Amino acid sequence: MKAIFRSTLMLMIAFSLSSVAALAQKKITGVVYKEGKPAAGVEVSAHKSKDTYFTSFDGKYELTISAKTKYIRFTFPDKEERLDIQGKDGDVFNYNYGGKPFEAKADNGGADLRSHKELIQGKEKDYIRNYSLFSQFYKQKDYKSAMTPWKVLFEKYPKSSPNVYIKGINMYDTFIKQSSDQKEIEEYVEKEMKIYDQRIKYFNKKGYVEGRKAISYIGHFFKPGEMTDDQVKVVCKRGYNMLDTSIKDEGNKSKGAVVMLYMQMSEQLYRVGELSKEQILTNYDKVSTIIDANIAKDDSYKVAKTTVDKLVVKSGALDCESIVAIYEPKFKANSDDIQMLKKMMALFRRQNCTDSDLFNQGAEKLYSLEPSAGAAISLGQRYAKNQDADKAIEFLKKGLEMNKQEKDIENDAIANYMLGIVYFQLKKDYASAVRYAKASVKADPENGKAYMLIGNIYAVGAKSYGKSAFEHSMVYWLAYDYFAKAAKMDASVAATAHKKMATYKKYFPDKNELFFQGMKAGQPVKLGGWINETTKARTK
Repeated sequence: MKAIFRSTLMLMIAFSLSSVAALAQKKITGVVYKEGKPAAGVEVSAHKSKDTYFTSFDGKYELTISAKTKYIRFTFPDKEERLDIQGKDGDVFNYNYGGKPFEAKADNGGADLRSHKELIQGKEKDYIRNYSLFSQFYKQKDYKSAMTPWKVLFEKYPKSSPNVYIKGINMYDTFIKQSSDQKEIEEYVEKEMKIYDQRIKYFNKKGYVEGRKAISYIGHFFKPGEMTDDQVKVVCKRGYNMLDTSIKDEGNKSKGAVVMLYMQMSEQLYRVGELSKEQILTNYDKVSTIIDANIAKDDSYKVAKTTVDKLVVKSGALDCESIVAIYEPKFKANSDDIQMLKKMMALFRRQNCTDSDLFNQGAEKLYSLEPSAGAAISLGQRYAKNQDADKAIEFLKKGLEMNKQEKDIENDAIANYMLGIVYFQLKKDYASAVRYAKASVKADPENGKAYMLIGNIYAVGAKSYGKSAFEHSMVYWLAYDYFAKAAKMDASVAATAHKKMATYKKYFPDKNELFFQGMKAGQPVKLGGWINETTKARTK
């Protein structure tokens, strides 16, 4: 019995001793400096500790030590140095090469590069006082008073916290909103740009911050429709360069707002001759890749896709020749690249570029590799070009059916538009043609080409409605309505739409004829039969 008790007691003592030893251990951190700058790659170890650490790019290290640890060992390329910590409180131990008294001074005119935690633990009175004053004024939204202590934090303690930069931008944004002096606003914006630049310098994340910087700059200065071409060149070019840097650095991590703005700046610069057609399409290809990588997991990229697609169409750079120029080398290099094929065929479908050999090759290749809705629609377009109405309808309808699972709005818009064309031009079935064209408009309400198609169907089919010349002319009113909608909704077709409106207005009845028919200009008129729509009476 005594032997059992003695064994149990020894185990309890051993457990207690090990627990005490574990409790005596602690984690320490610090920054190693050489010649006033953080020293990367310095080996850091400690007396009575098995831990070894190599300092990071910003000179930081982390070790676990025991109560018996007497010193920390720093092994530089040219020599080894020690810092005596026995009997010293705290868990932050910074070190200067050569054993010089620690000051954490670096560039930027003697700035203190310690973090907020290090400054608080080091009881830096100047920092604590200004941080406290700034925090109080900021919470009260008294930004004018907050500016004085904030400038001390920004200039003297630039690495204390990213919040110094975030809150600084918030304050300047408020000053900009409150100011009506353009010169003052420009000065505030330039101060914001410097805040972003210094944040990059001390906290890295260049790509992300450049994106935020661009959004801020463009938000303050870009005013669509109110700027001269020279102003567009200055503002959009600067914003574009920031966004380009951001996207190069972030790649597929680029935010939806960044890729949308990048395409908007590209469209503006192309319009004023600062960007080539090839470059805007290359940019479109670049941002489409980013969107494709994120669209399944983040809905914001769905908005980005819609916006980016509309911008590239709006630019006018998206023609058949330029699409071939961009994608033909890629197709020859790797025709099995499904993602590349999808983007190429989507562009061909959107612009109805069905005459090139590349379109034919791409349609067949994509459908063989992945029989998706988009691939089926591309084949449908190919058959439509070859005047094979039945095959075109088969594959276009197959694409619509497959798209019920894929739920791609663009696929719906294009397939229905193409079905409208096939039924109109090849089948001469005006009622079906209008039905599909309207389905295209429903999928994409800003699709000017679909409105133009409906107008053309009514204009051509006018003579199939009613028996008299007056009844025919009533249909021209409806065609006019759709040409007007096309001009309003889509700038890319506006010029053609206005010409059509002028042409068919000539076929309107004159005042006497309208009076003879018992109608007044402006009154609603119901057209029945295969049309079944309401328009309003008009005269020449």
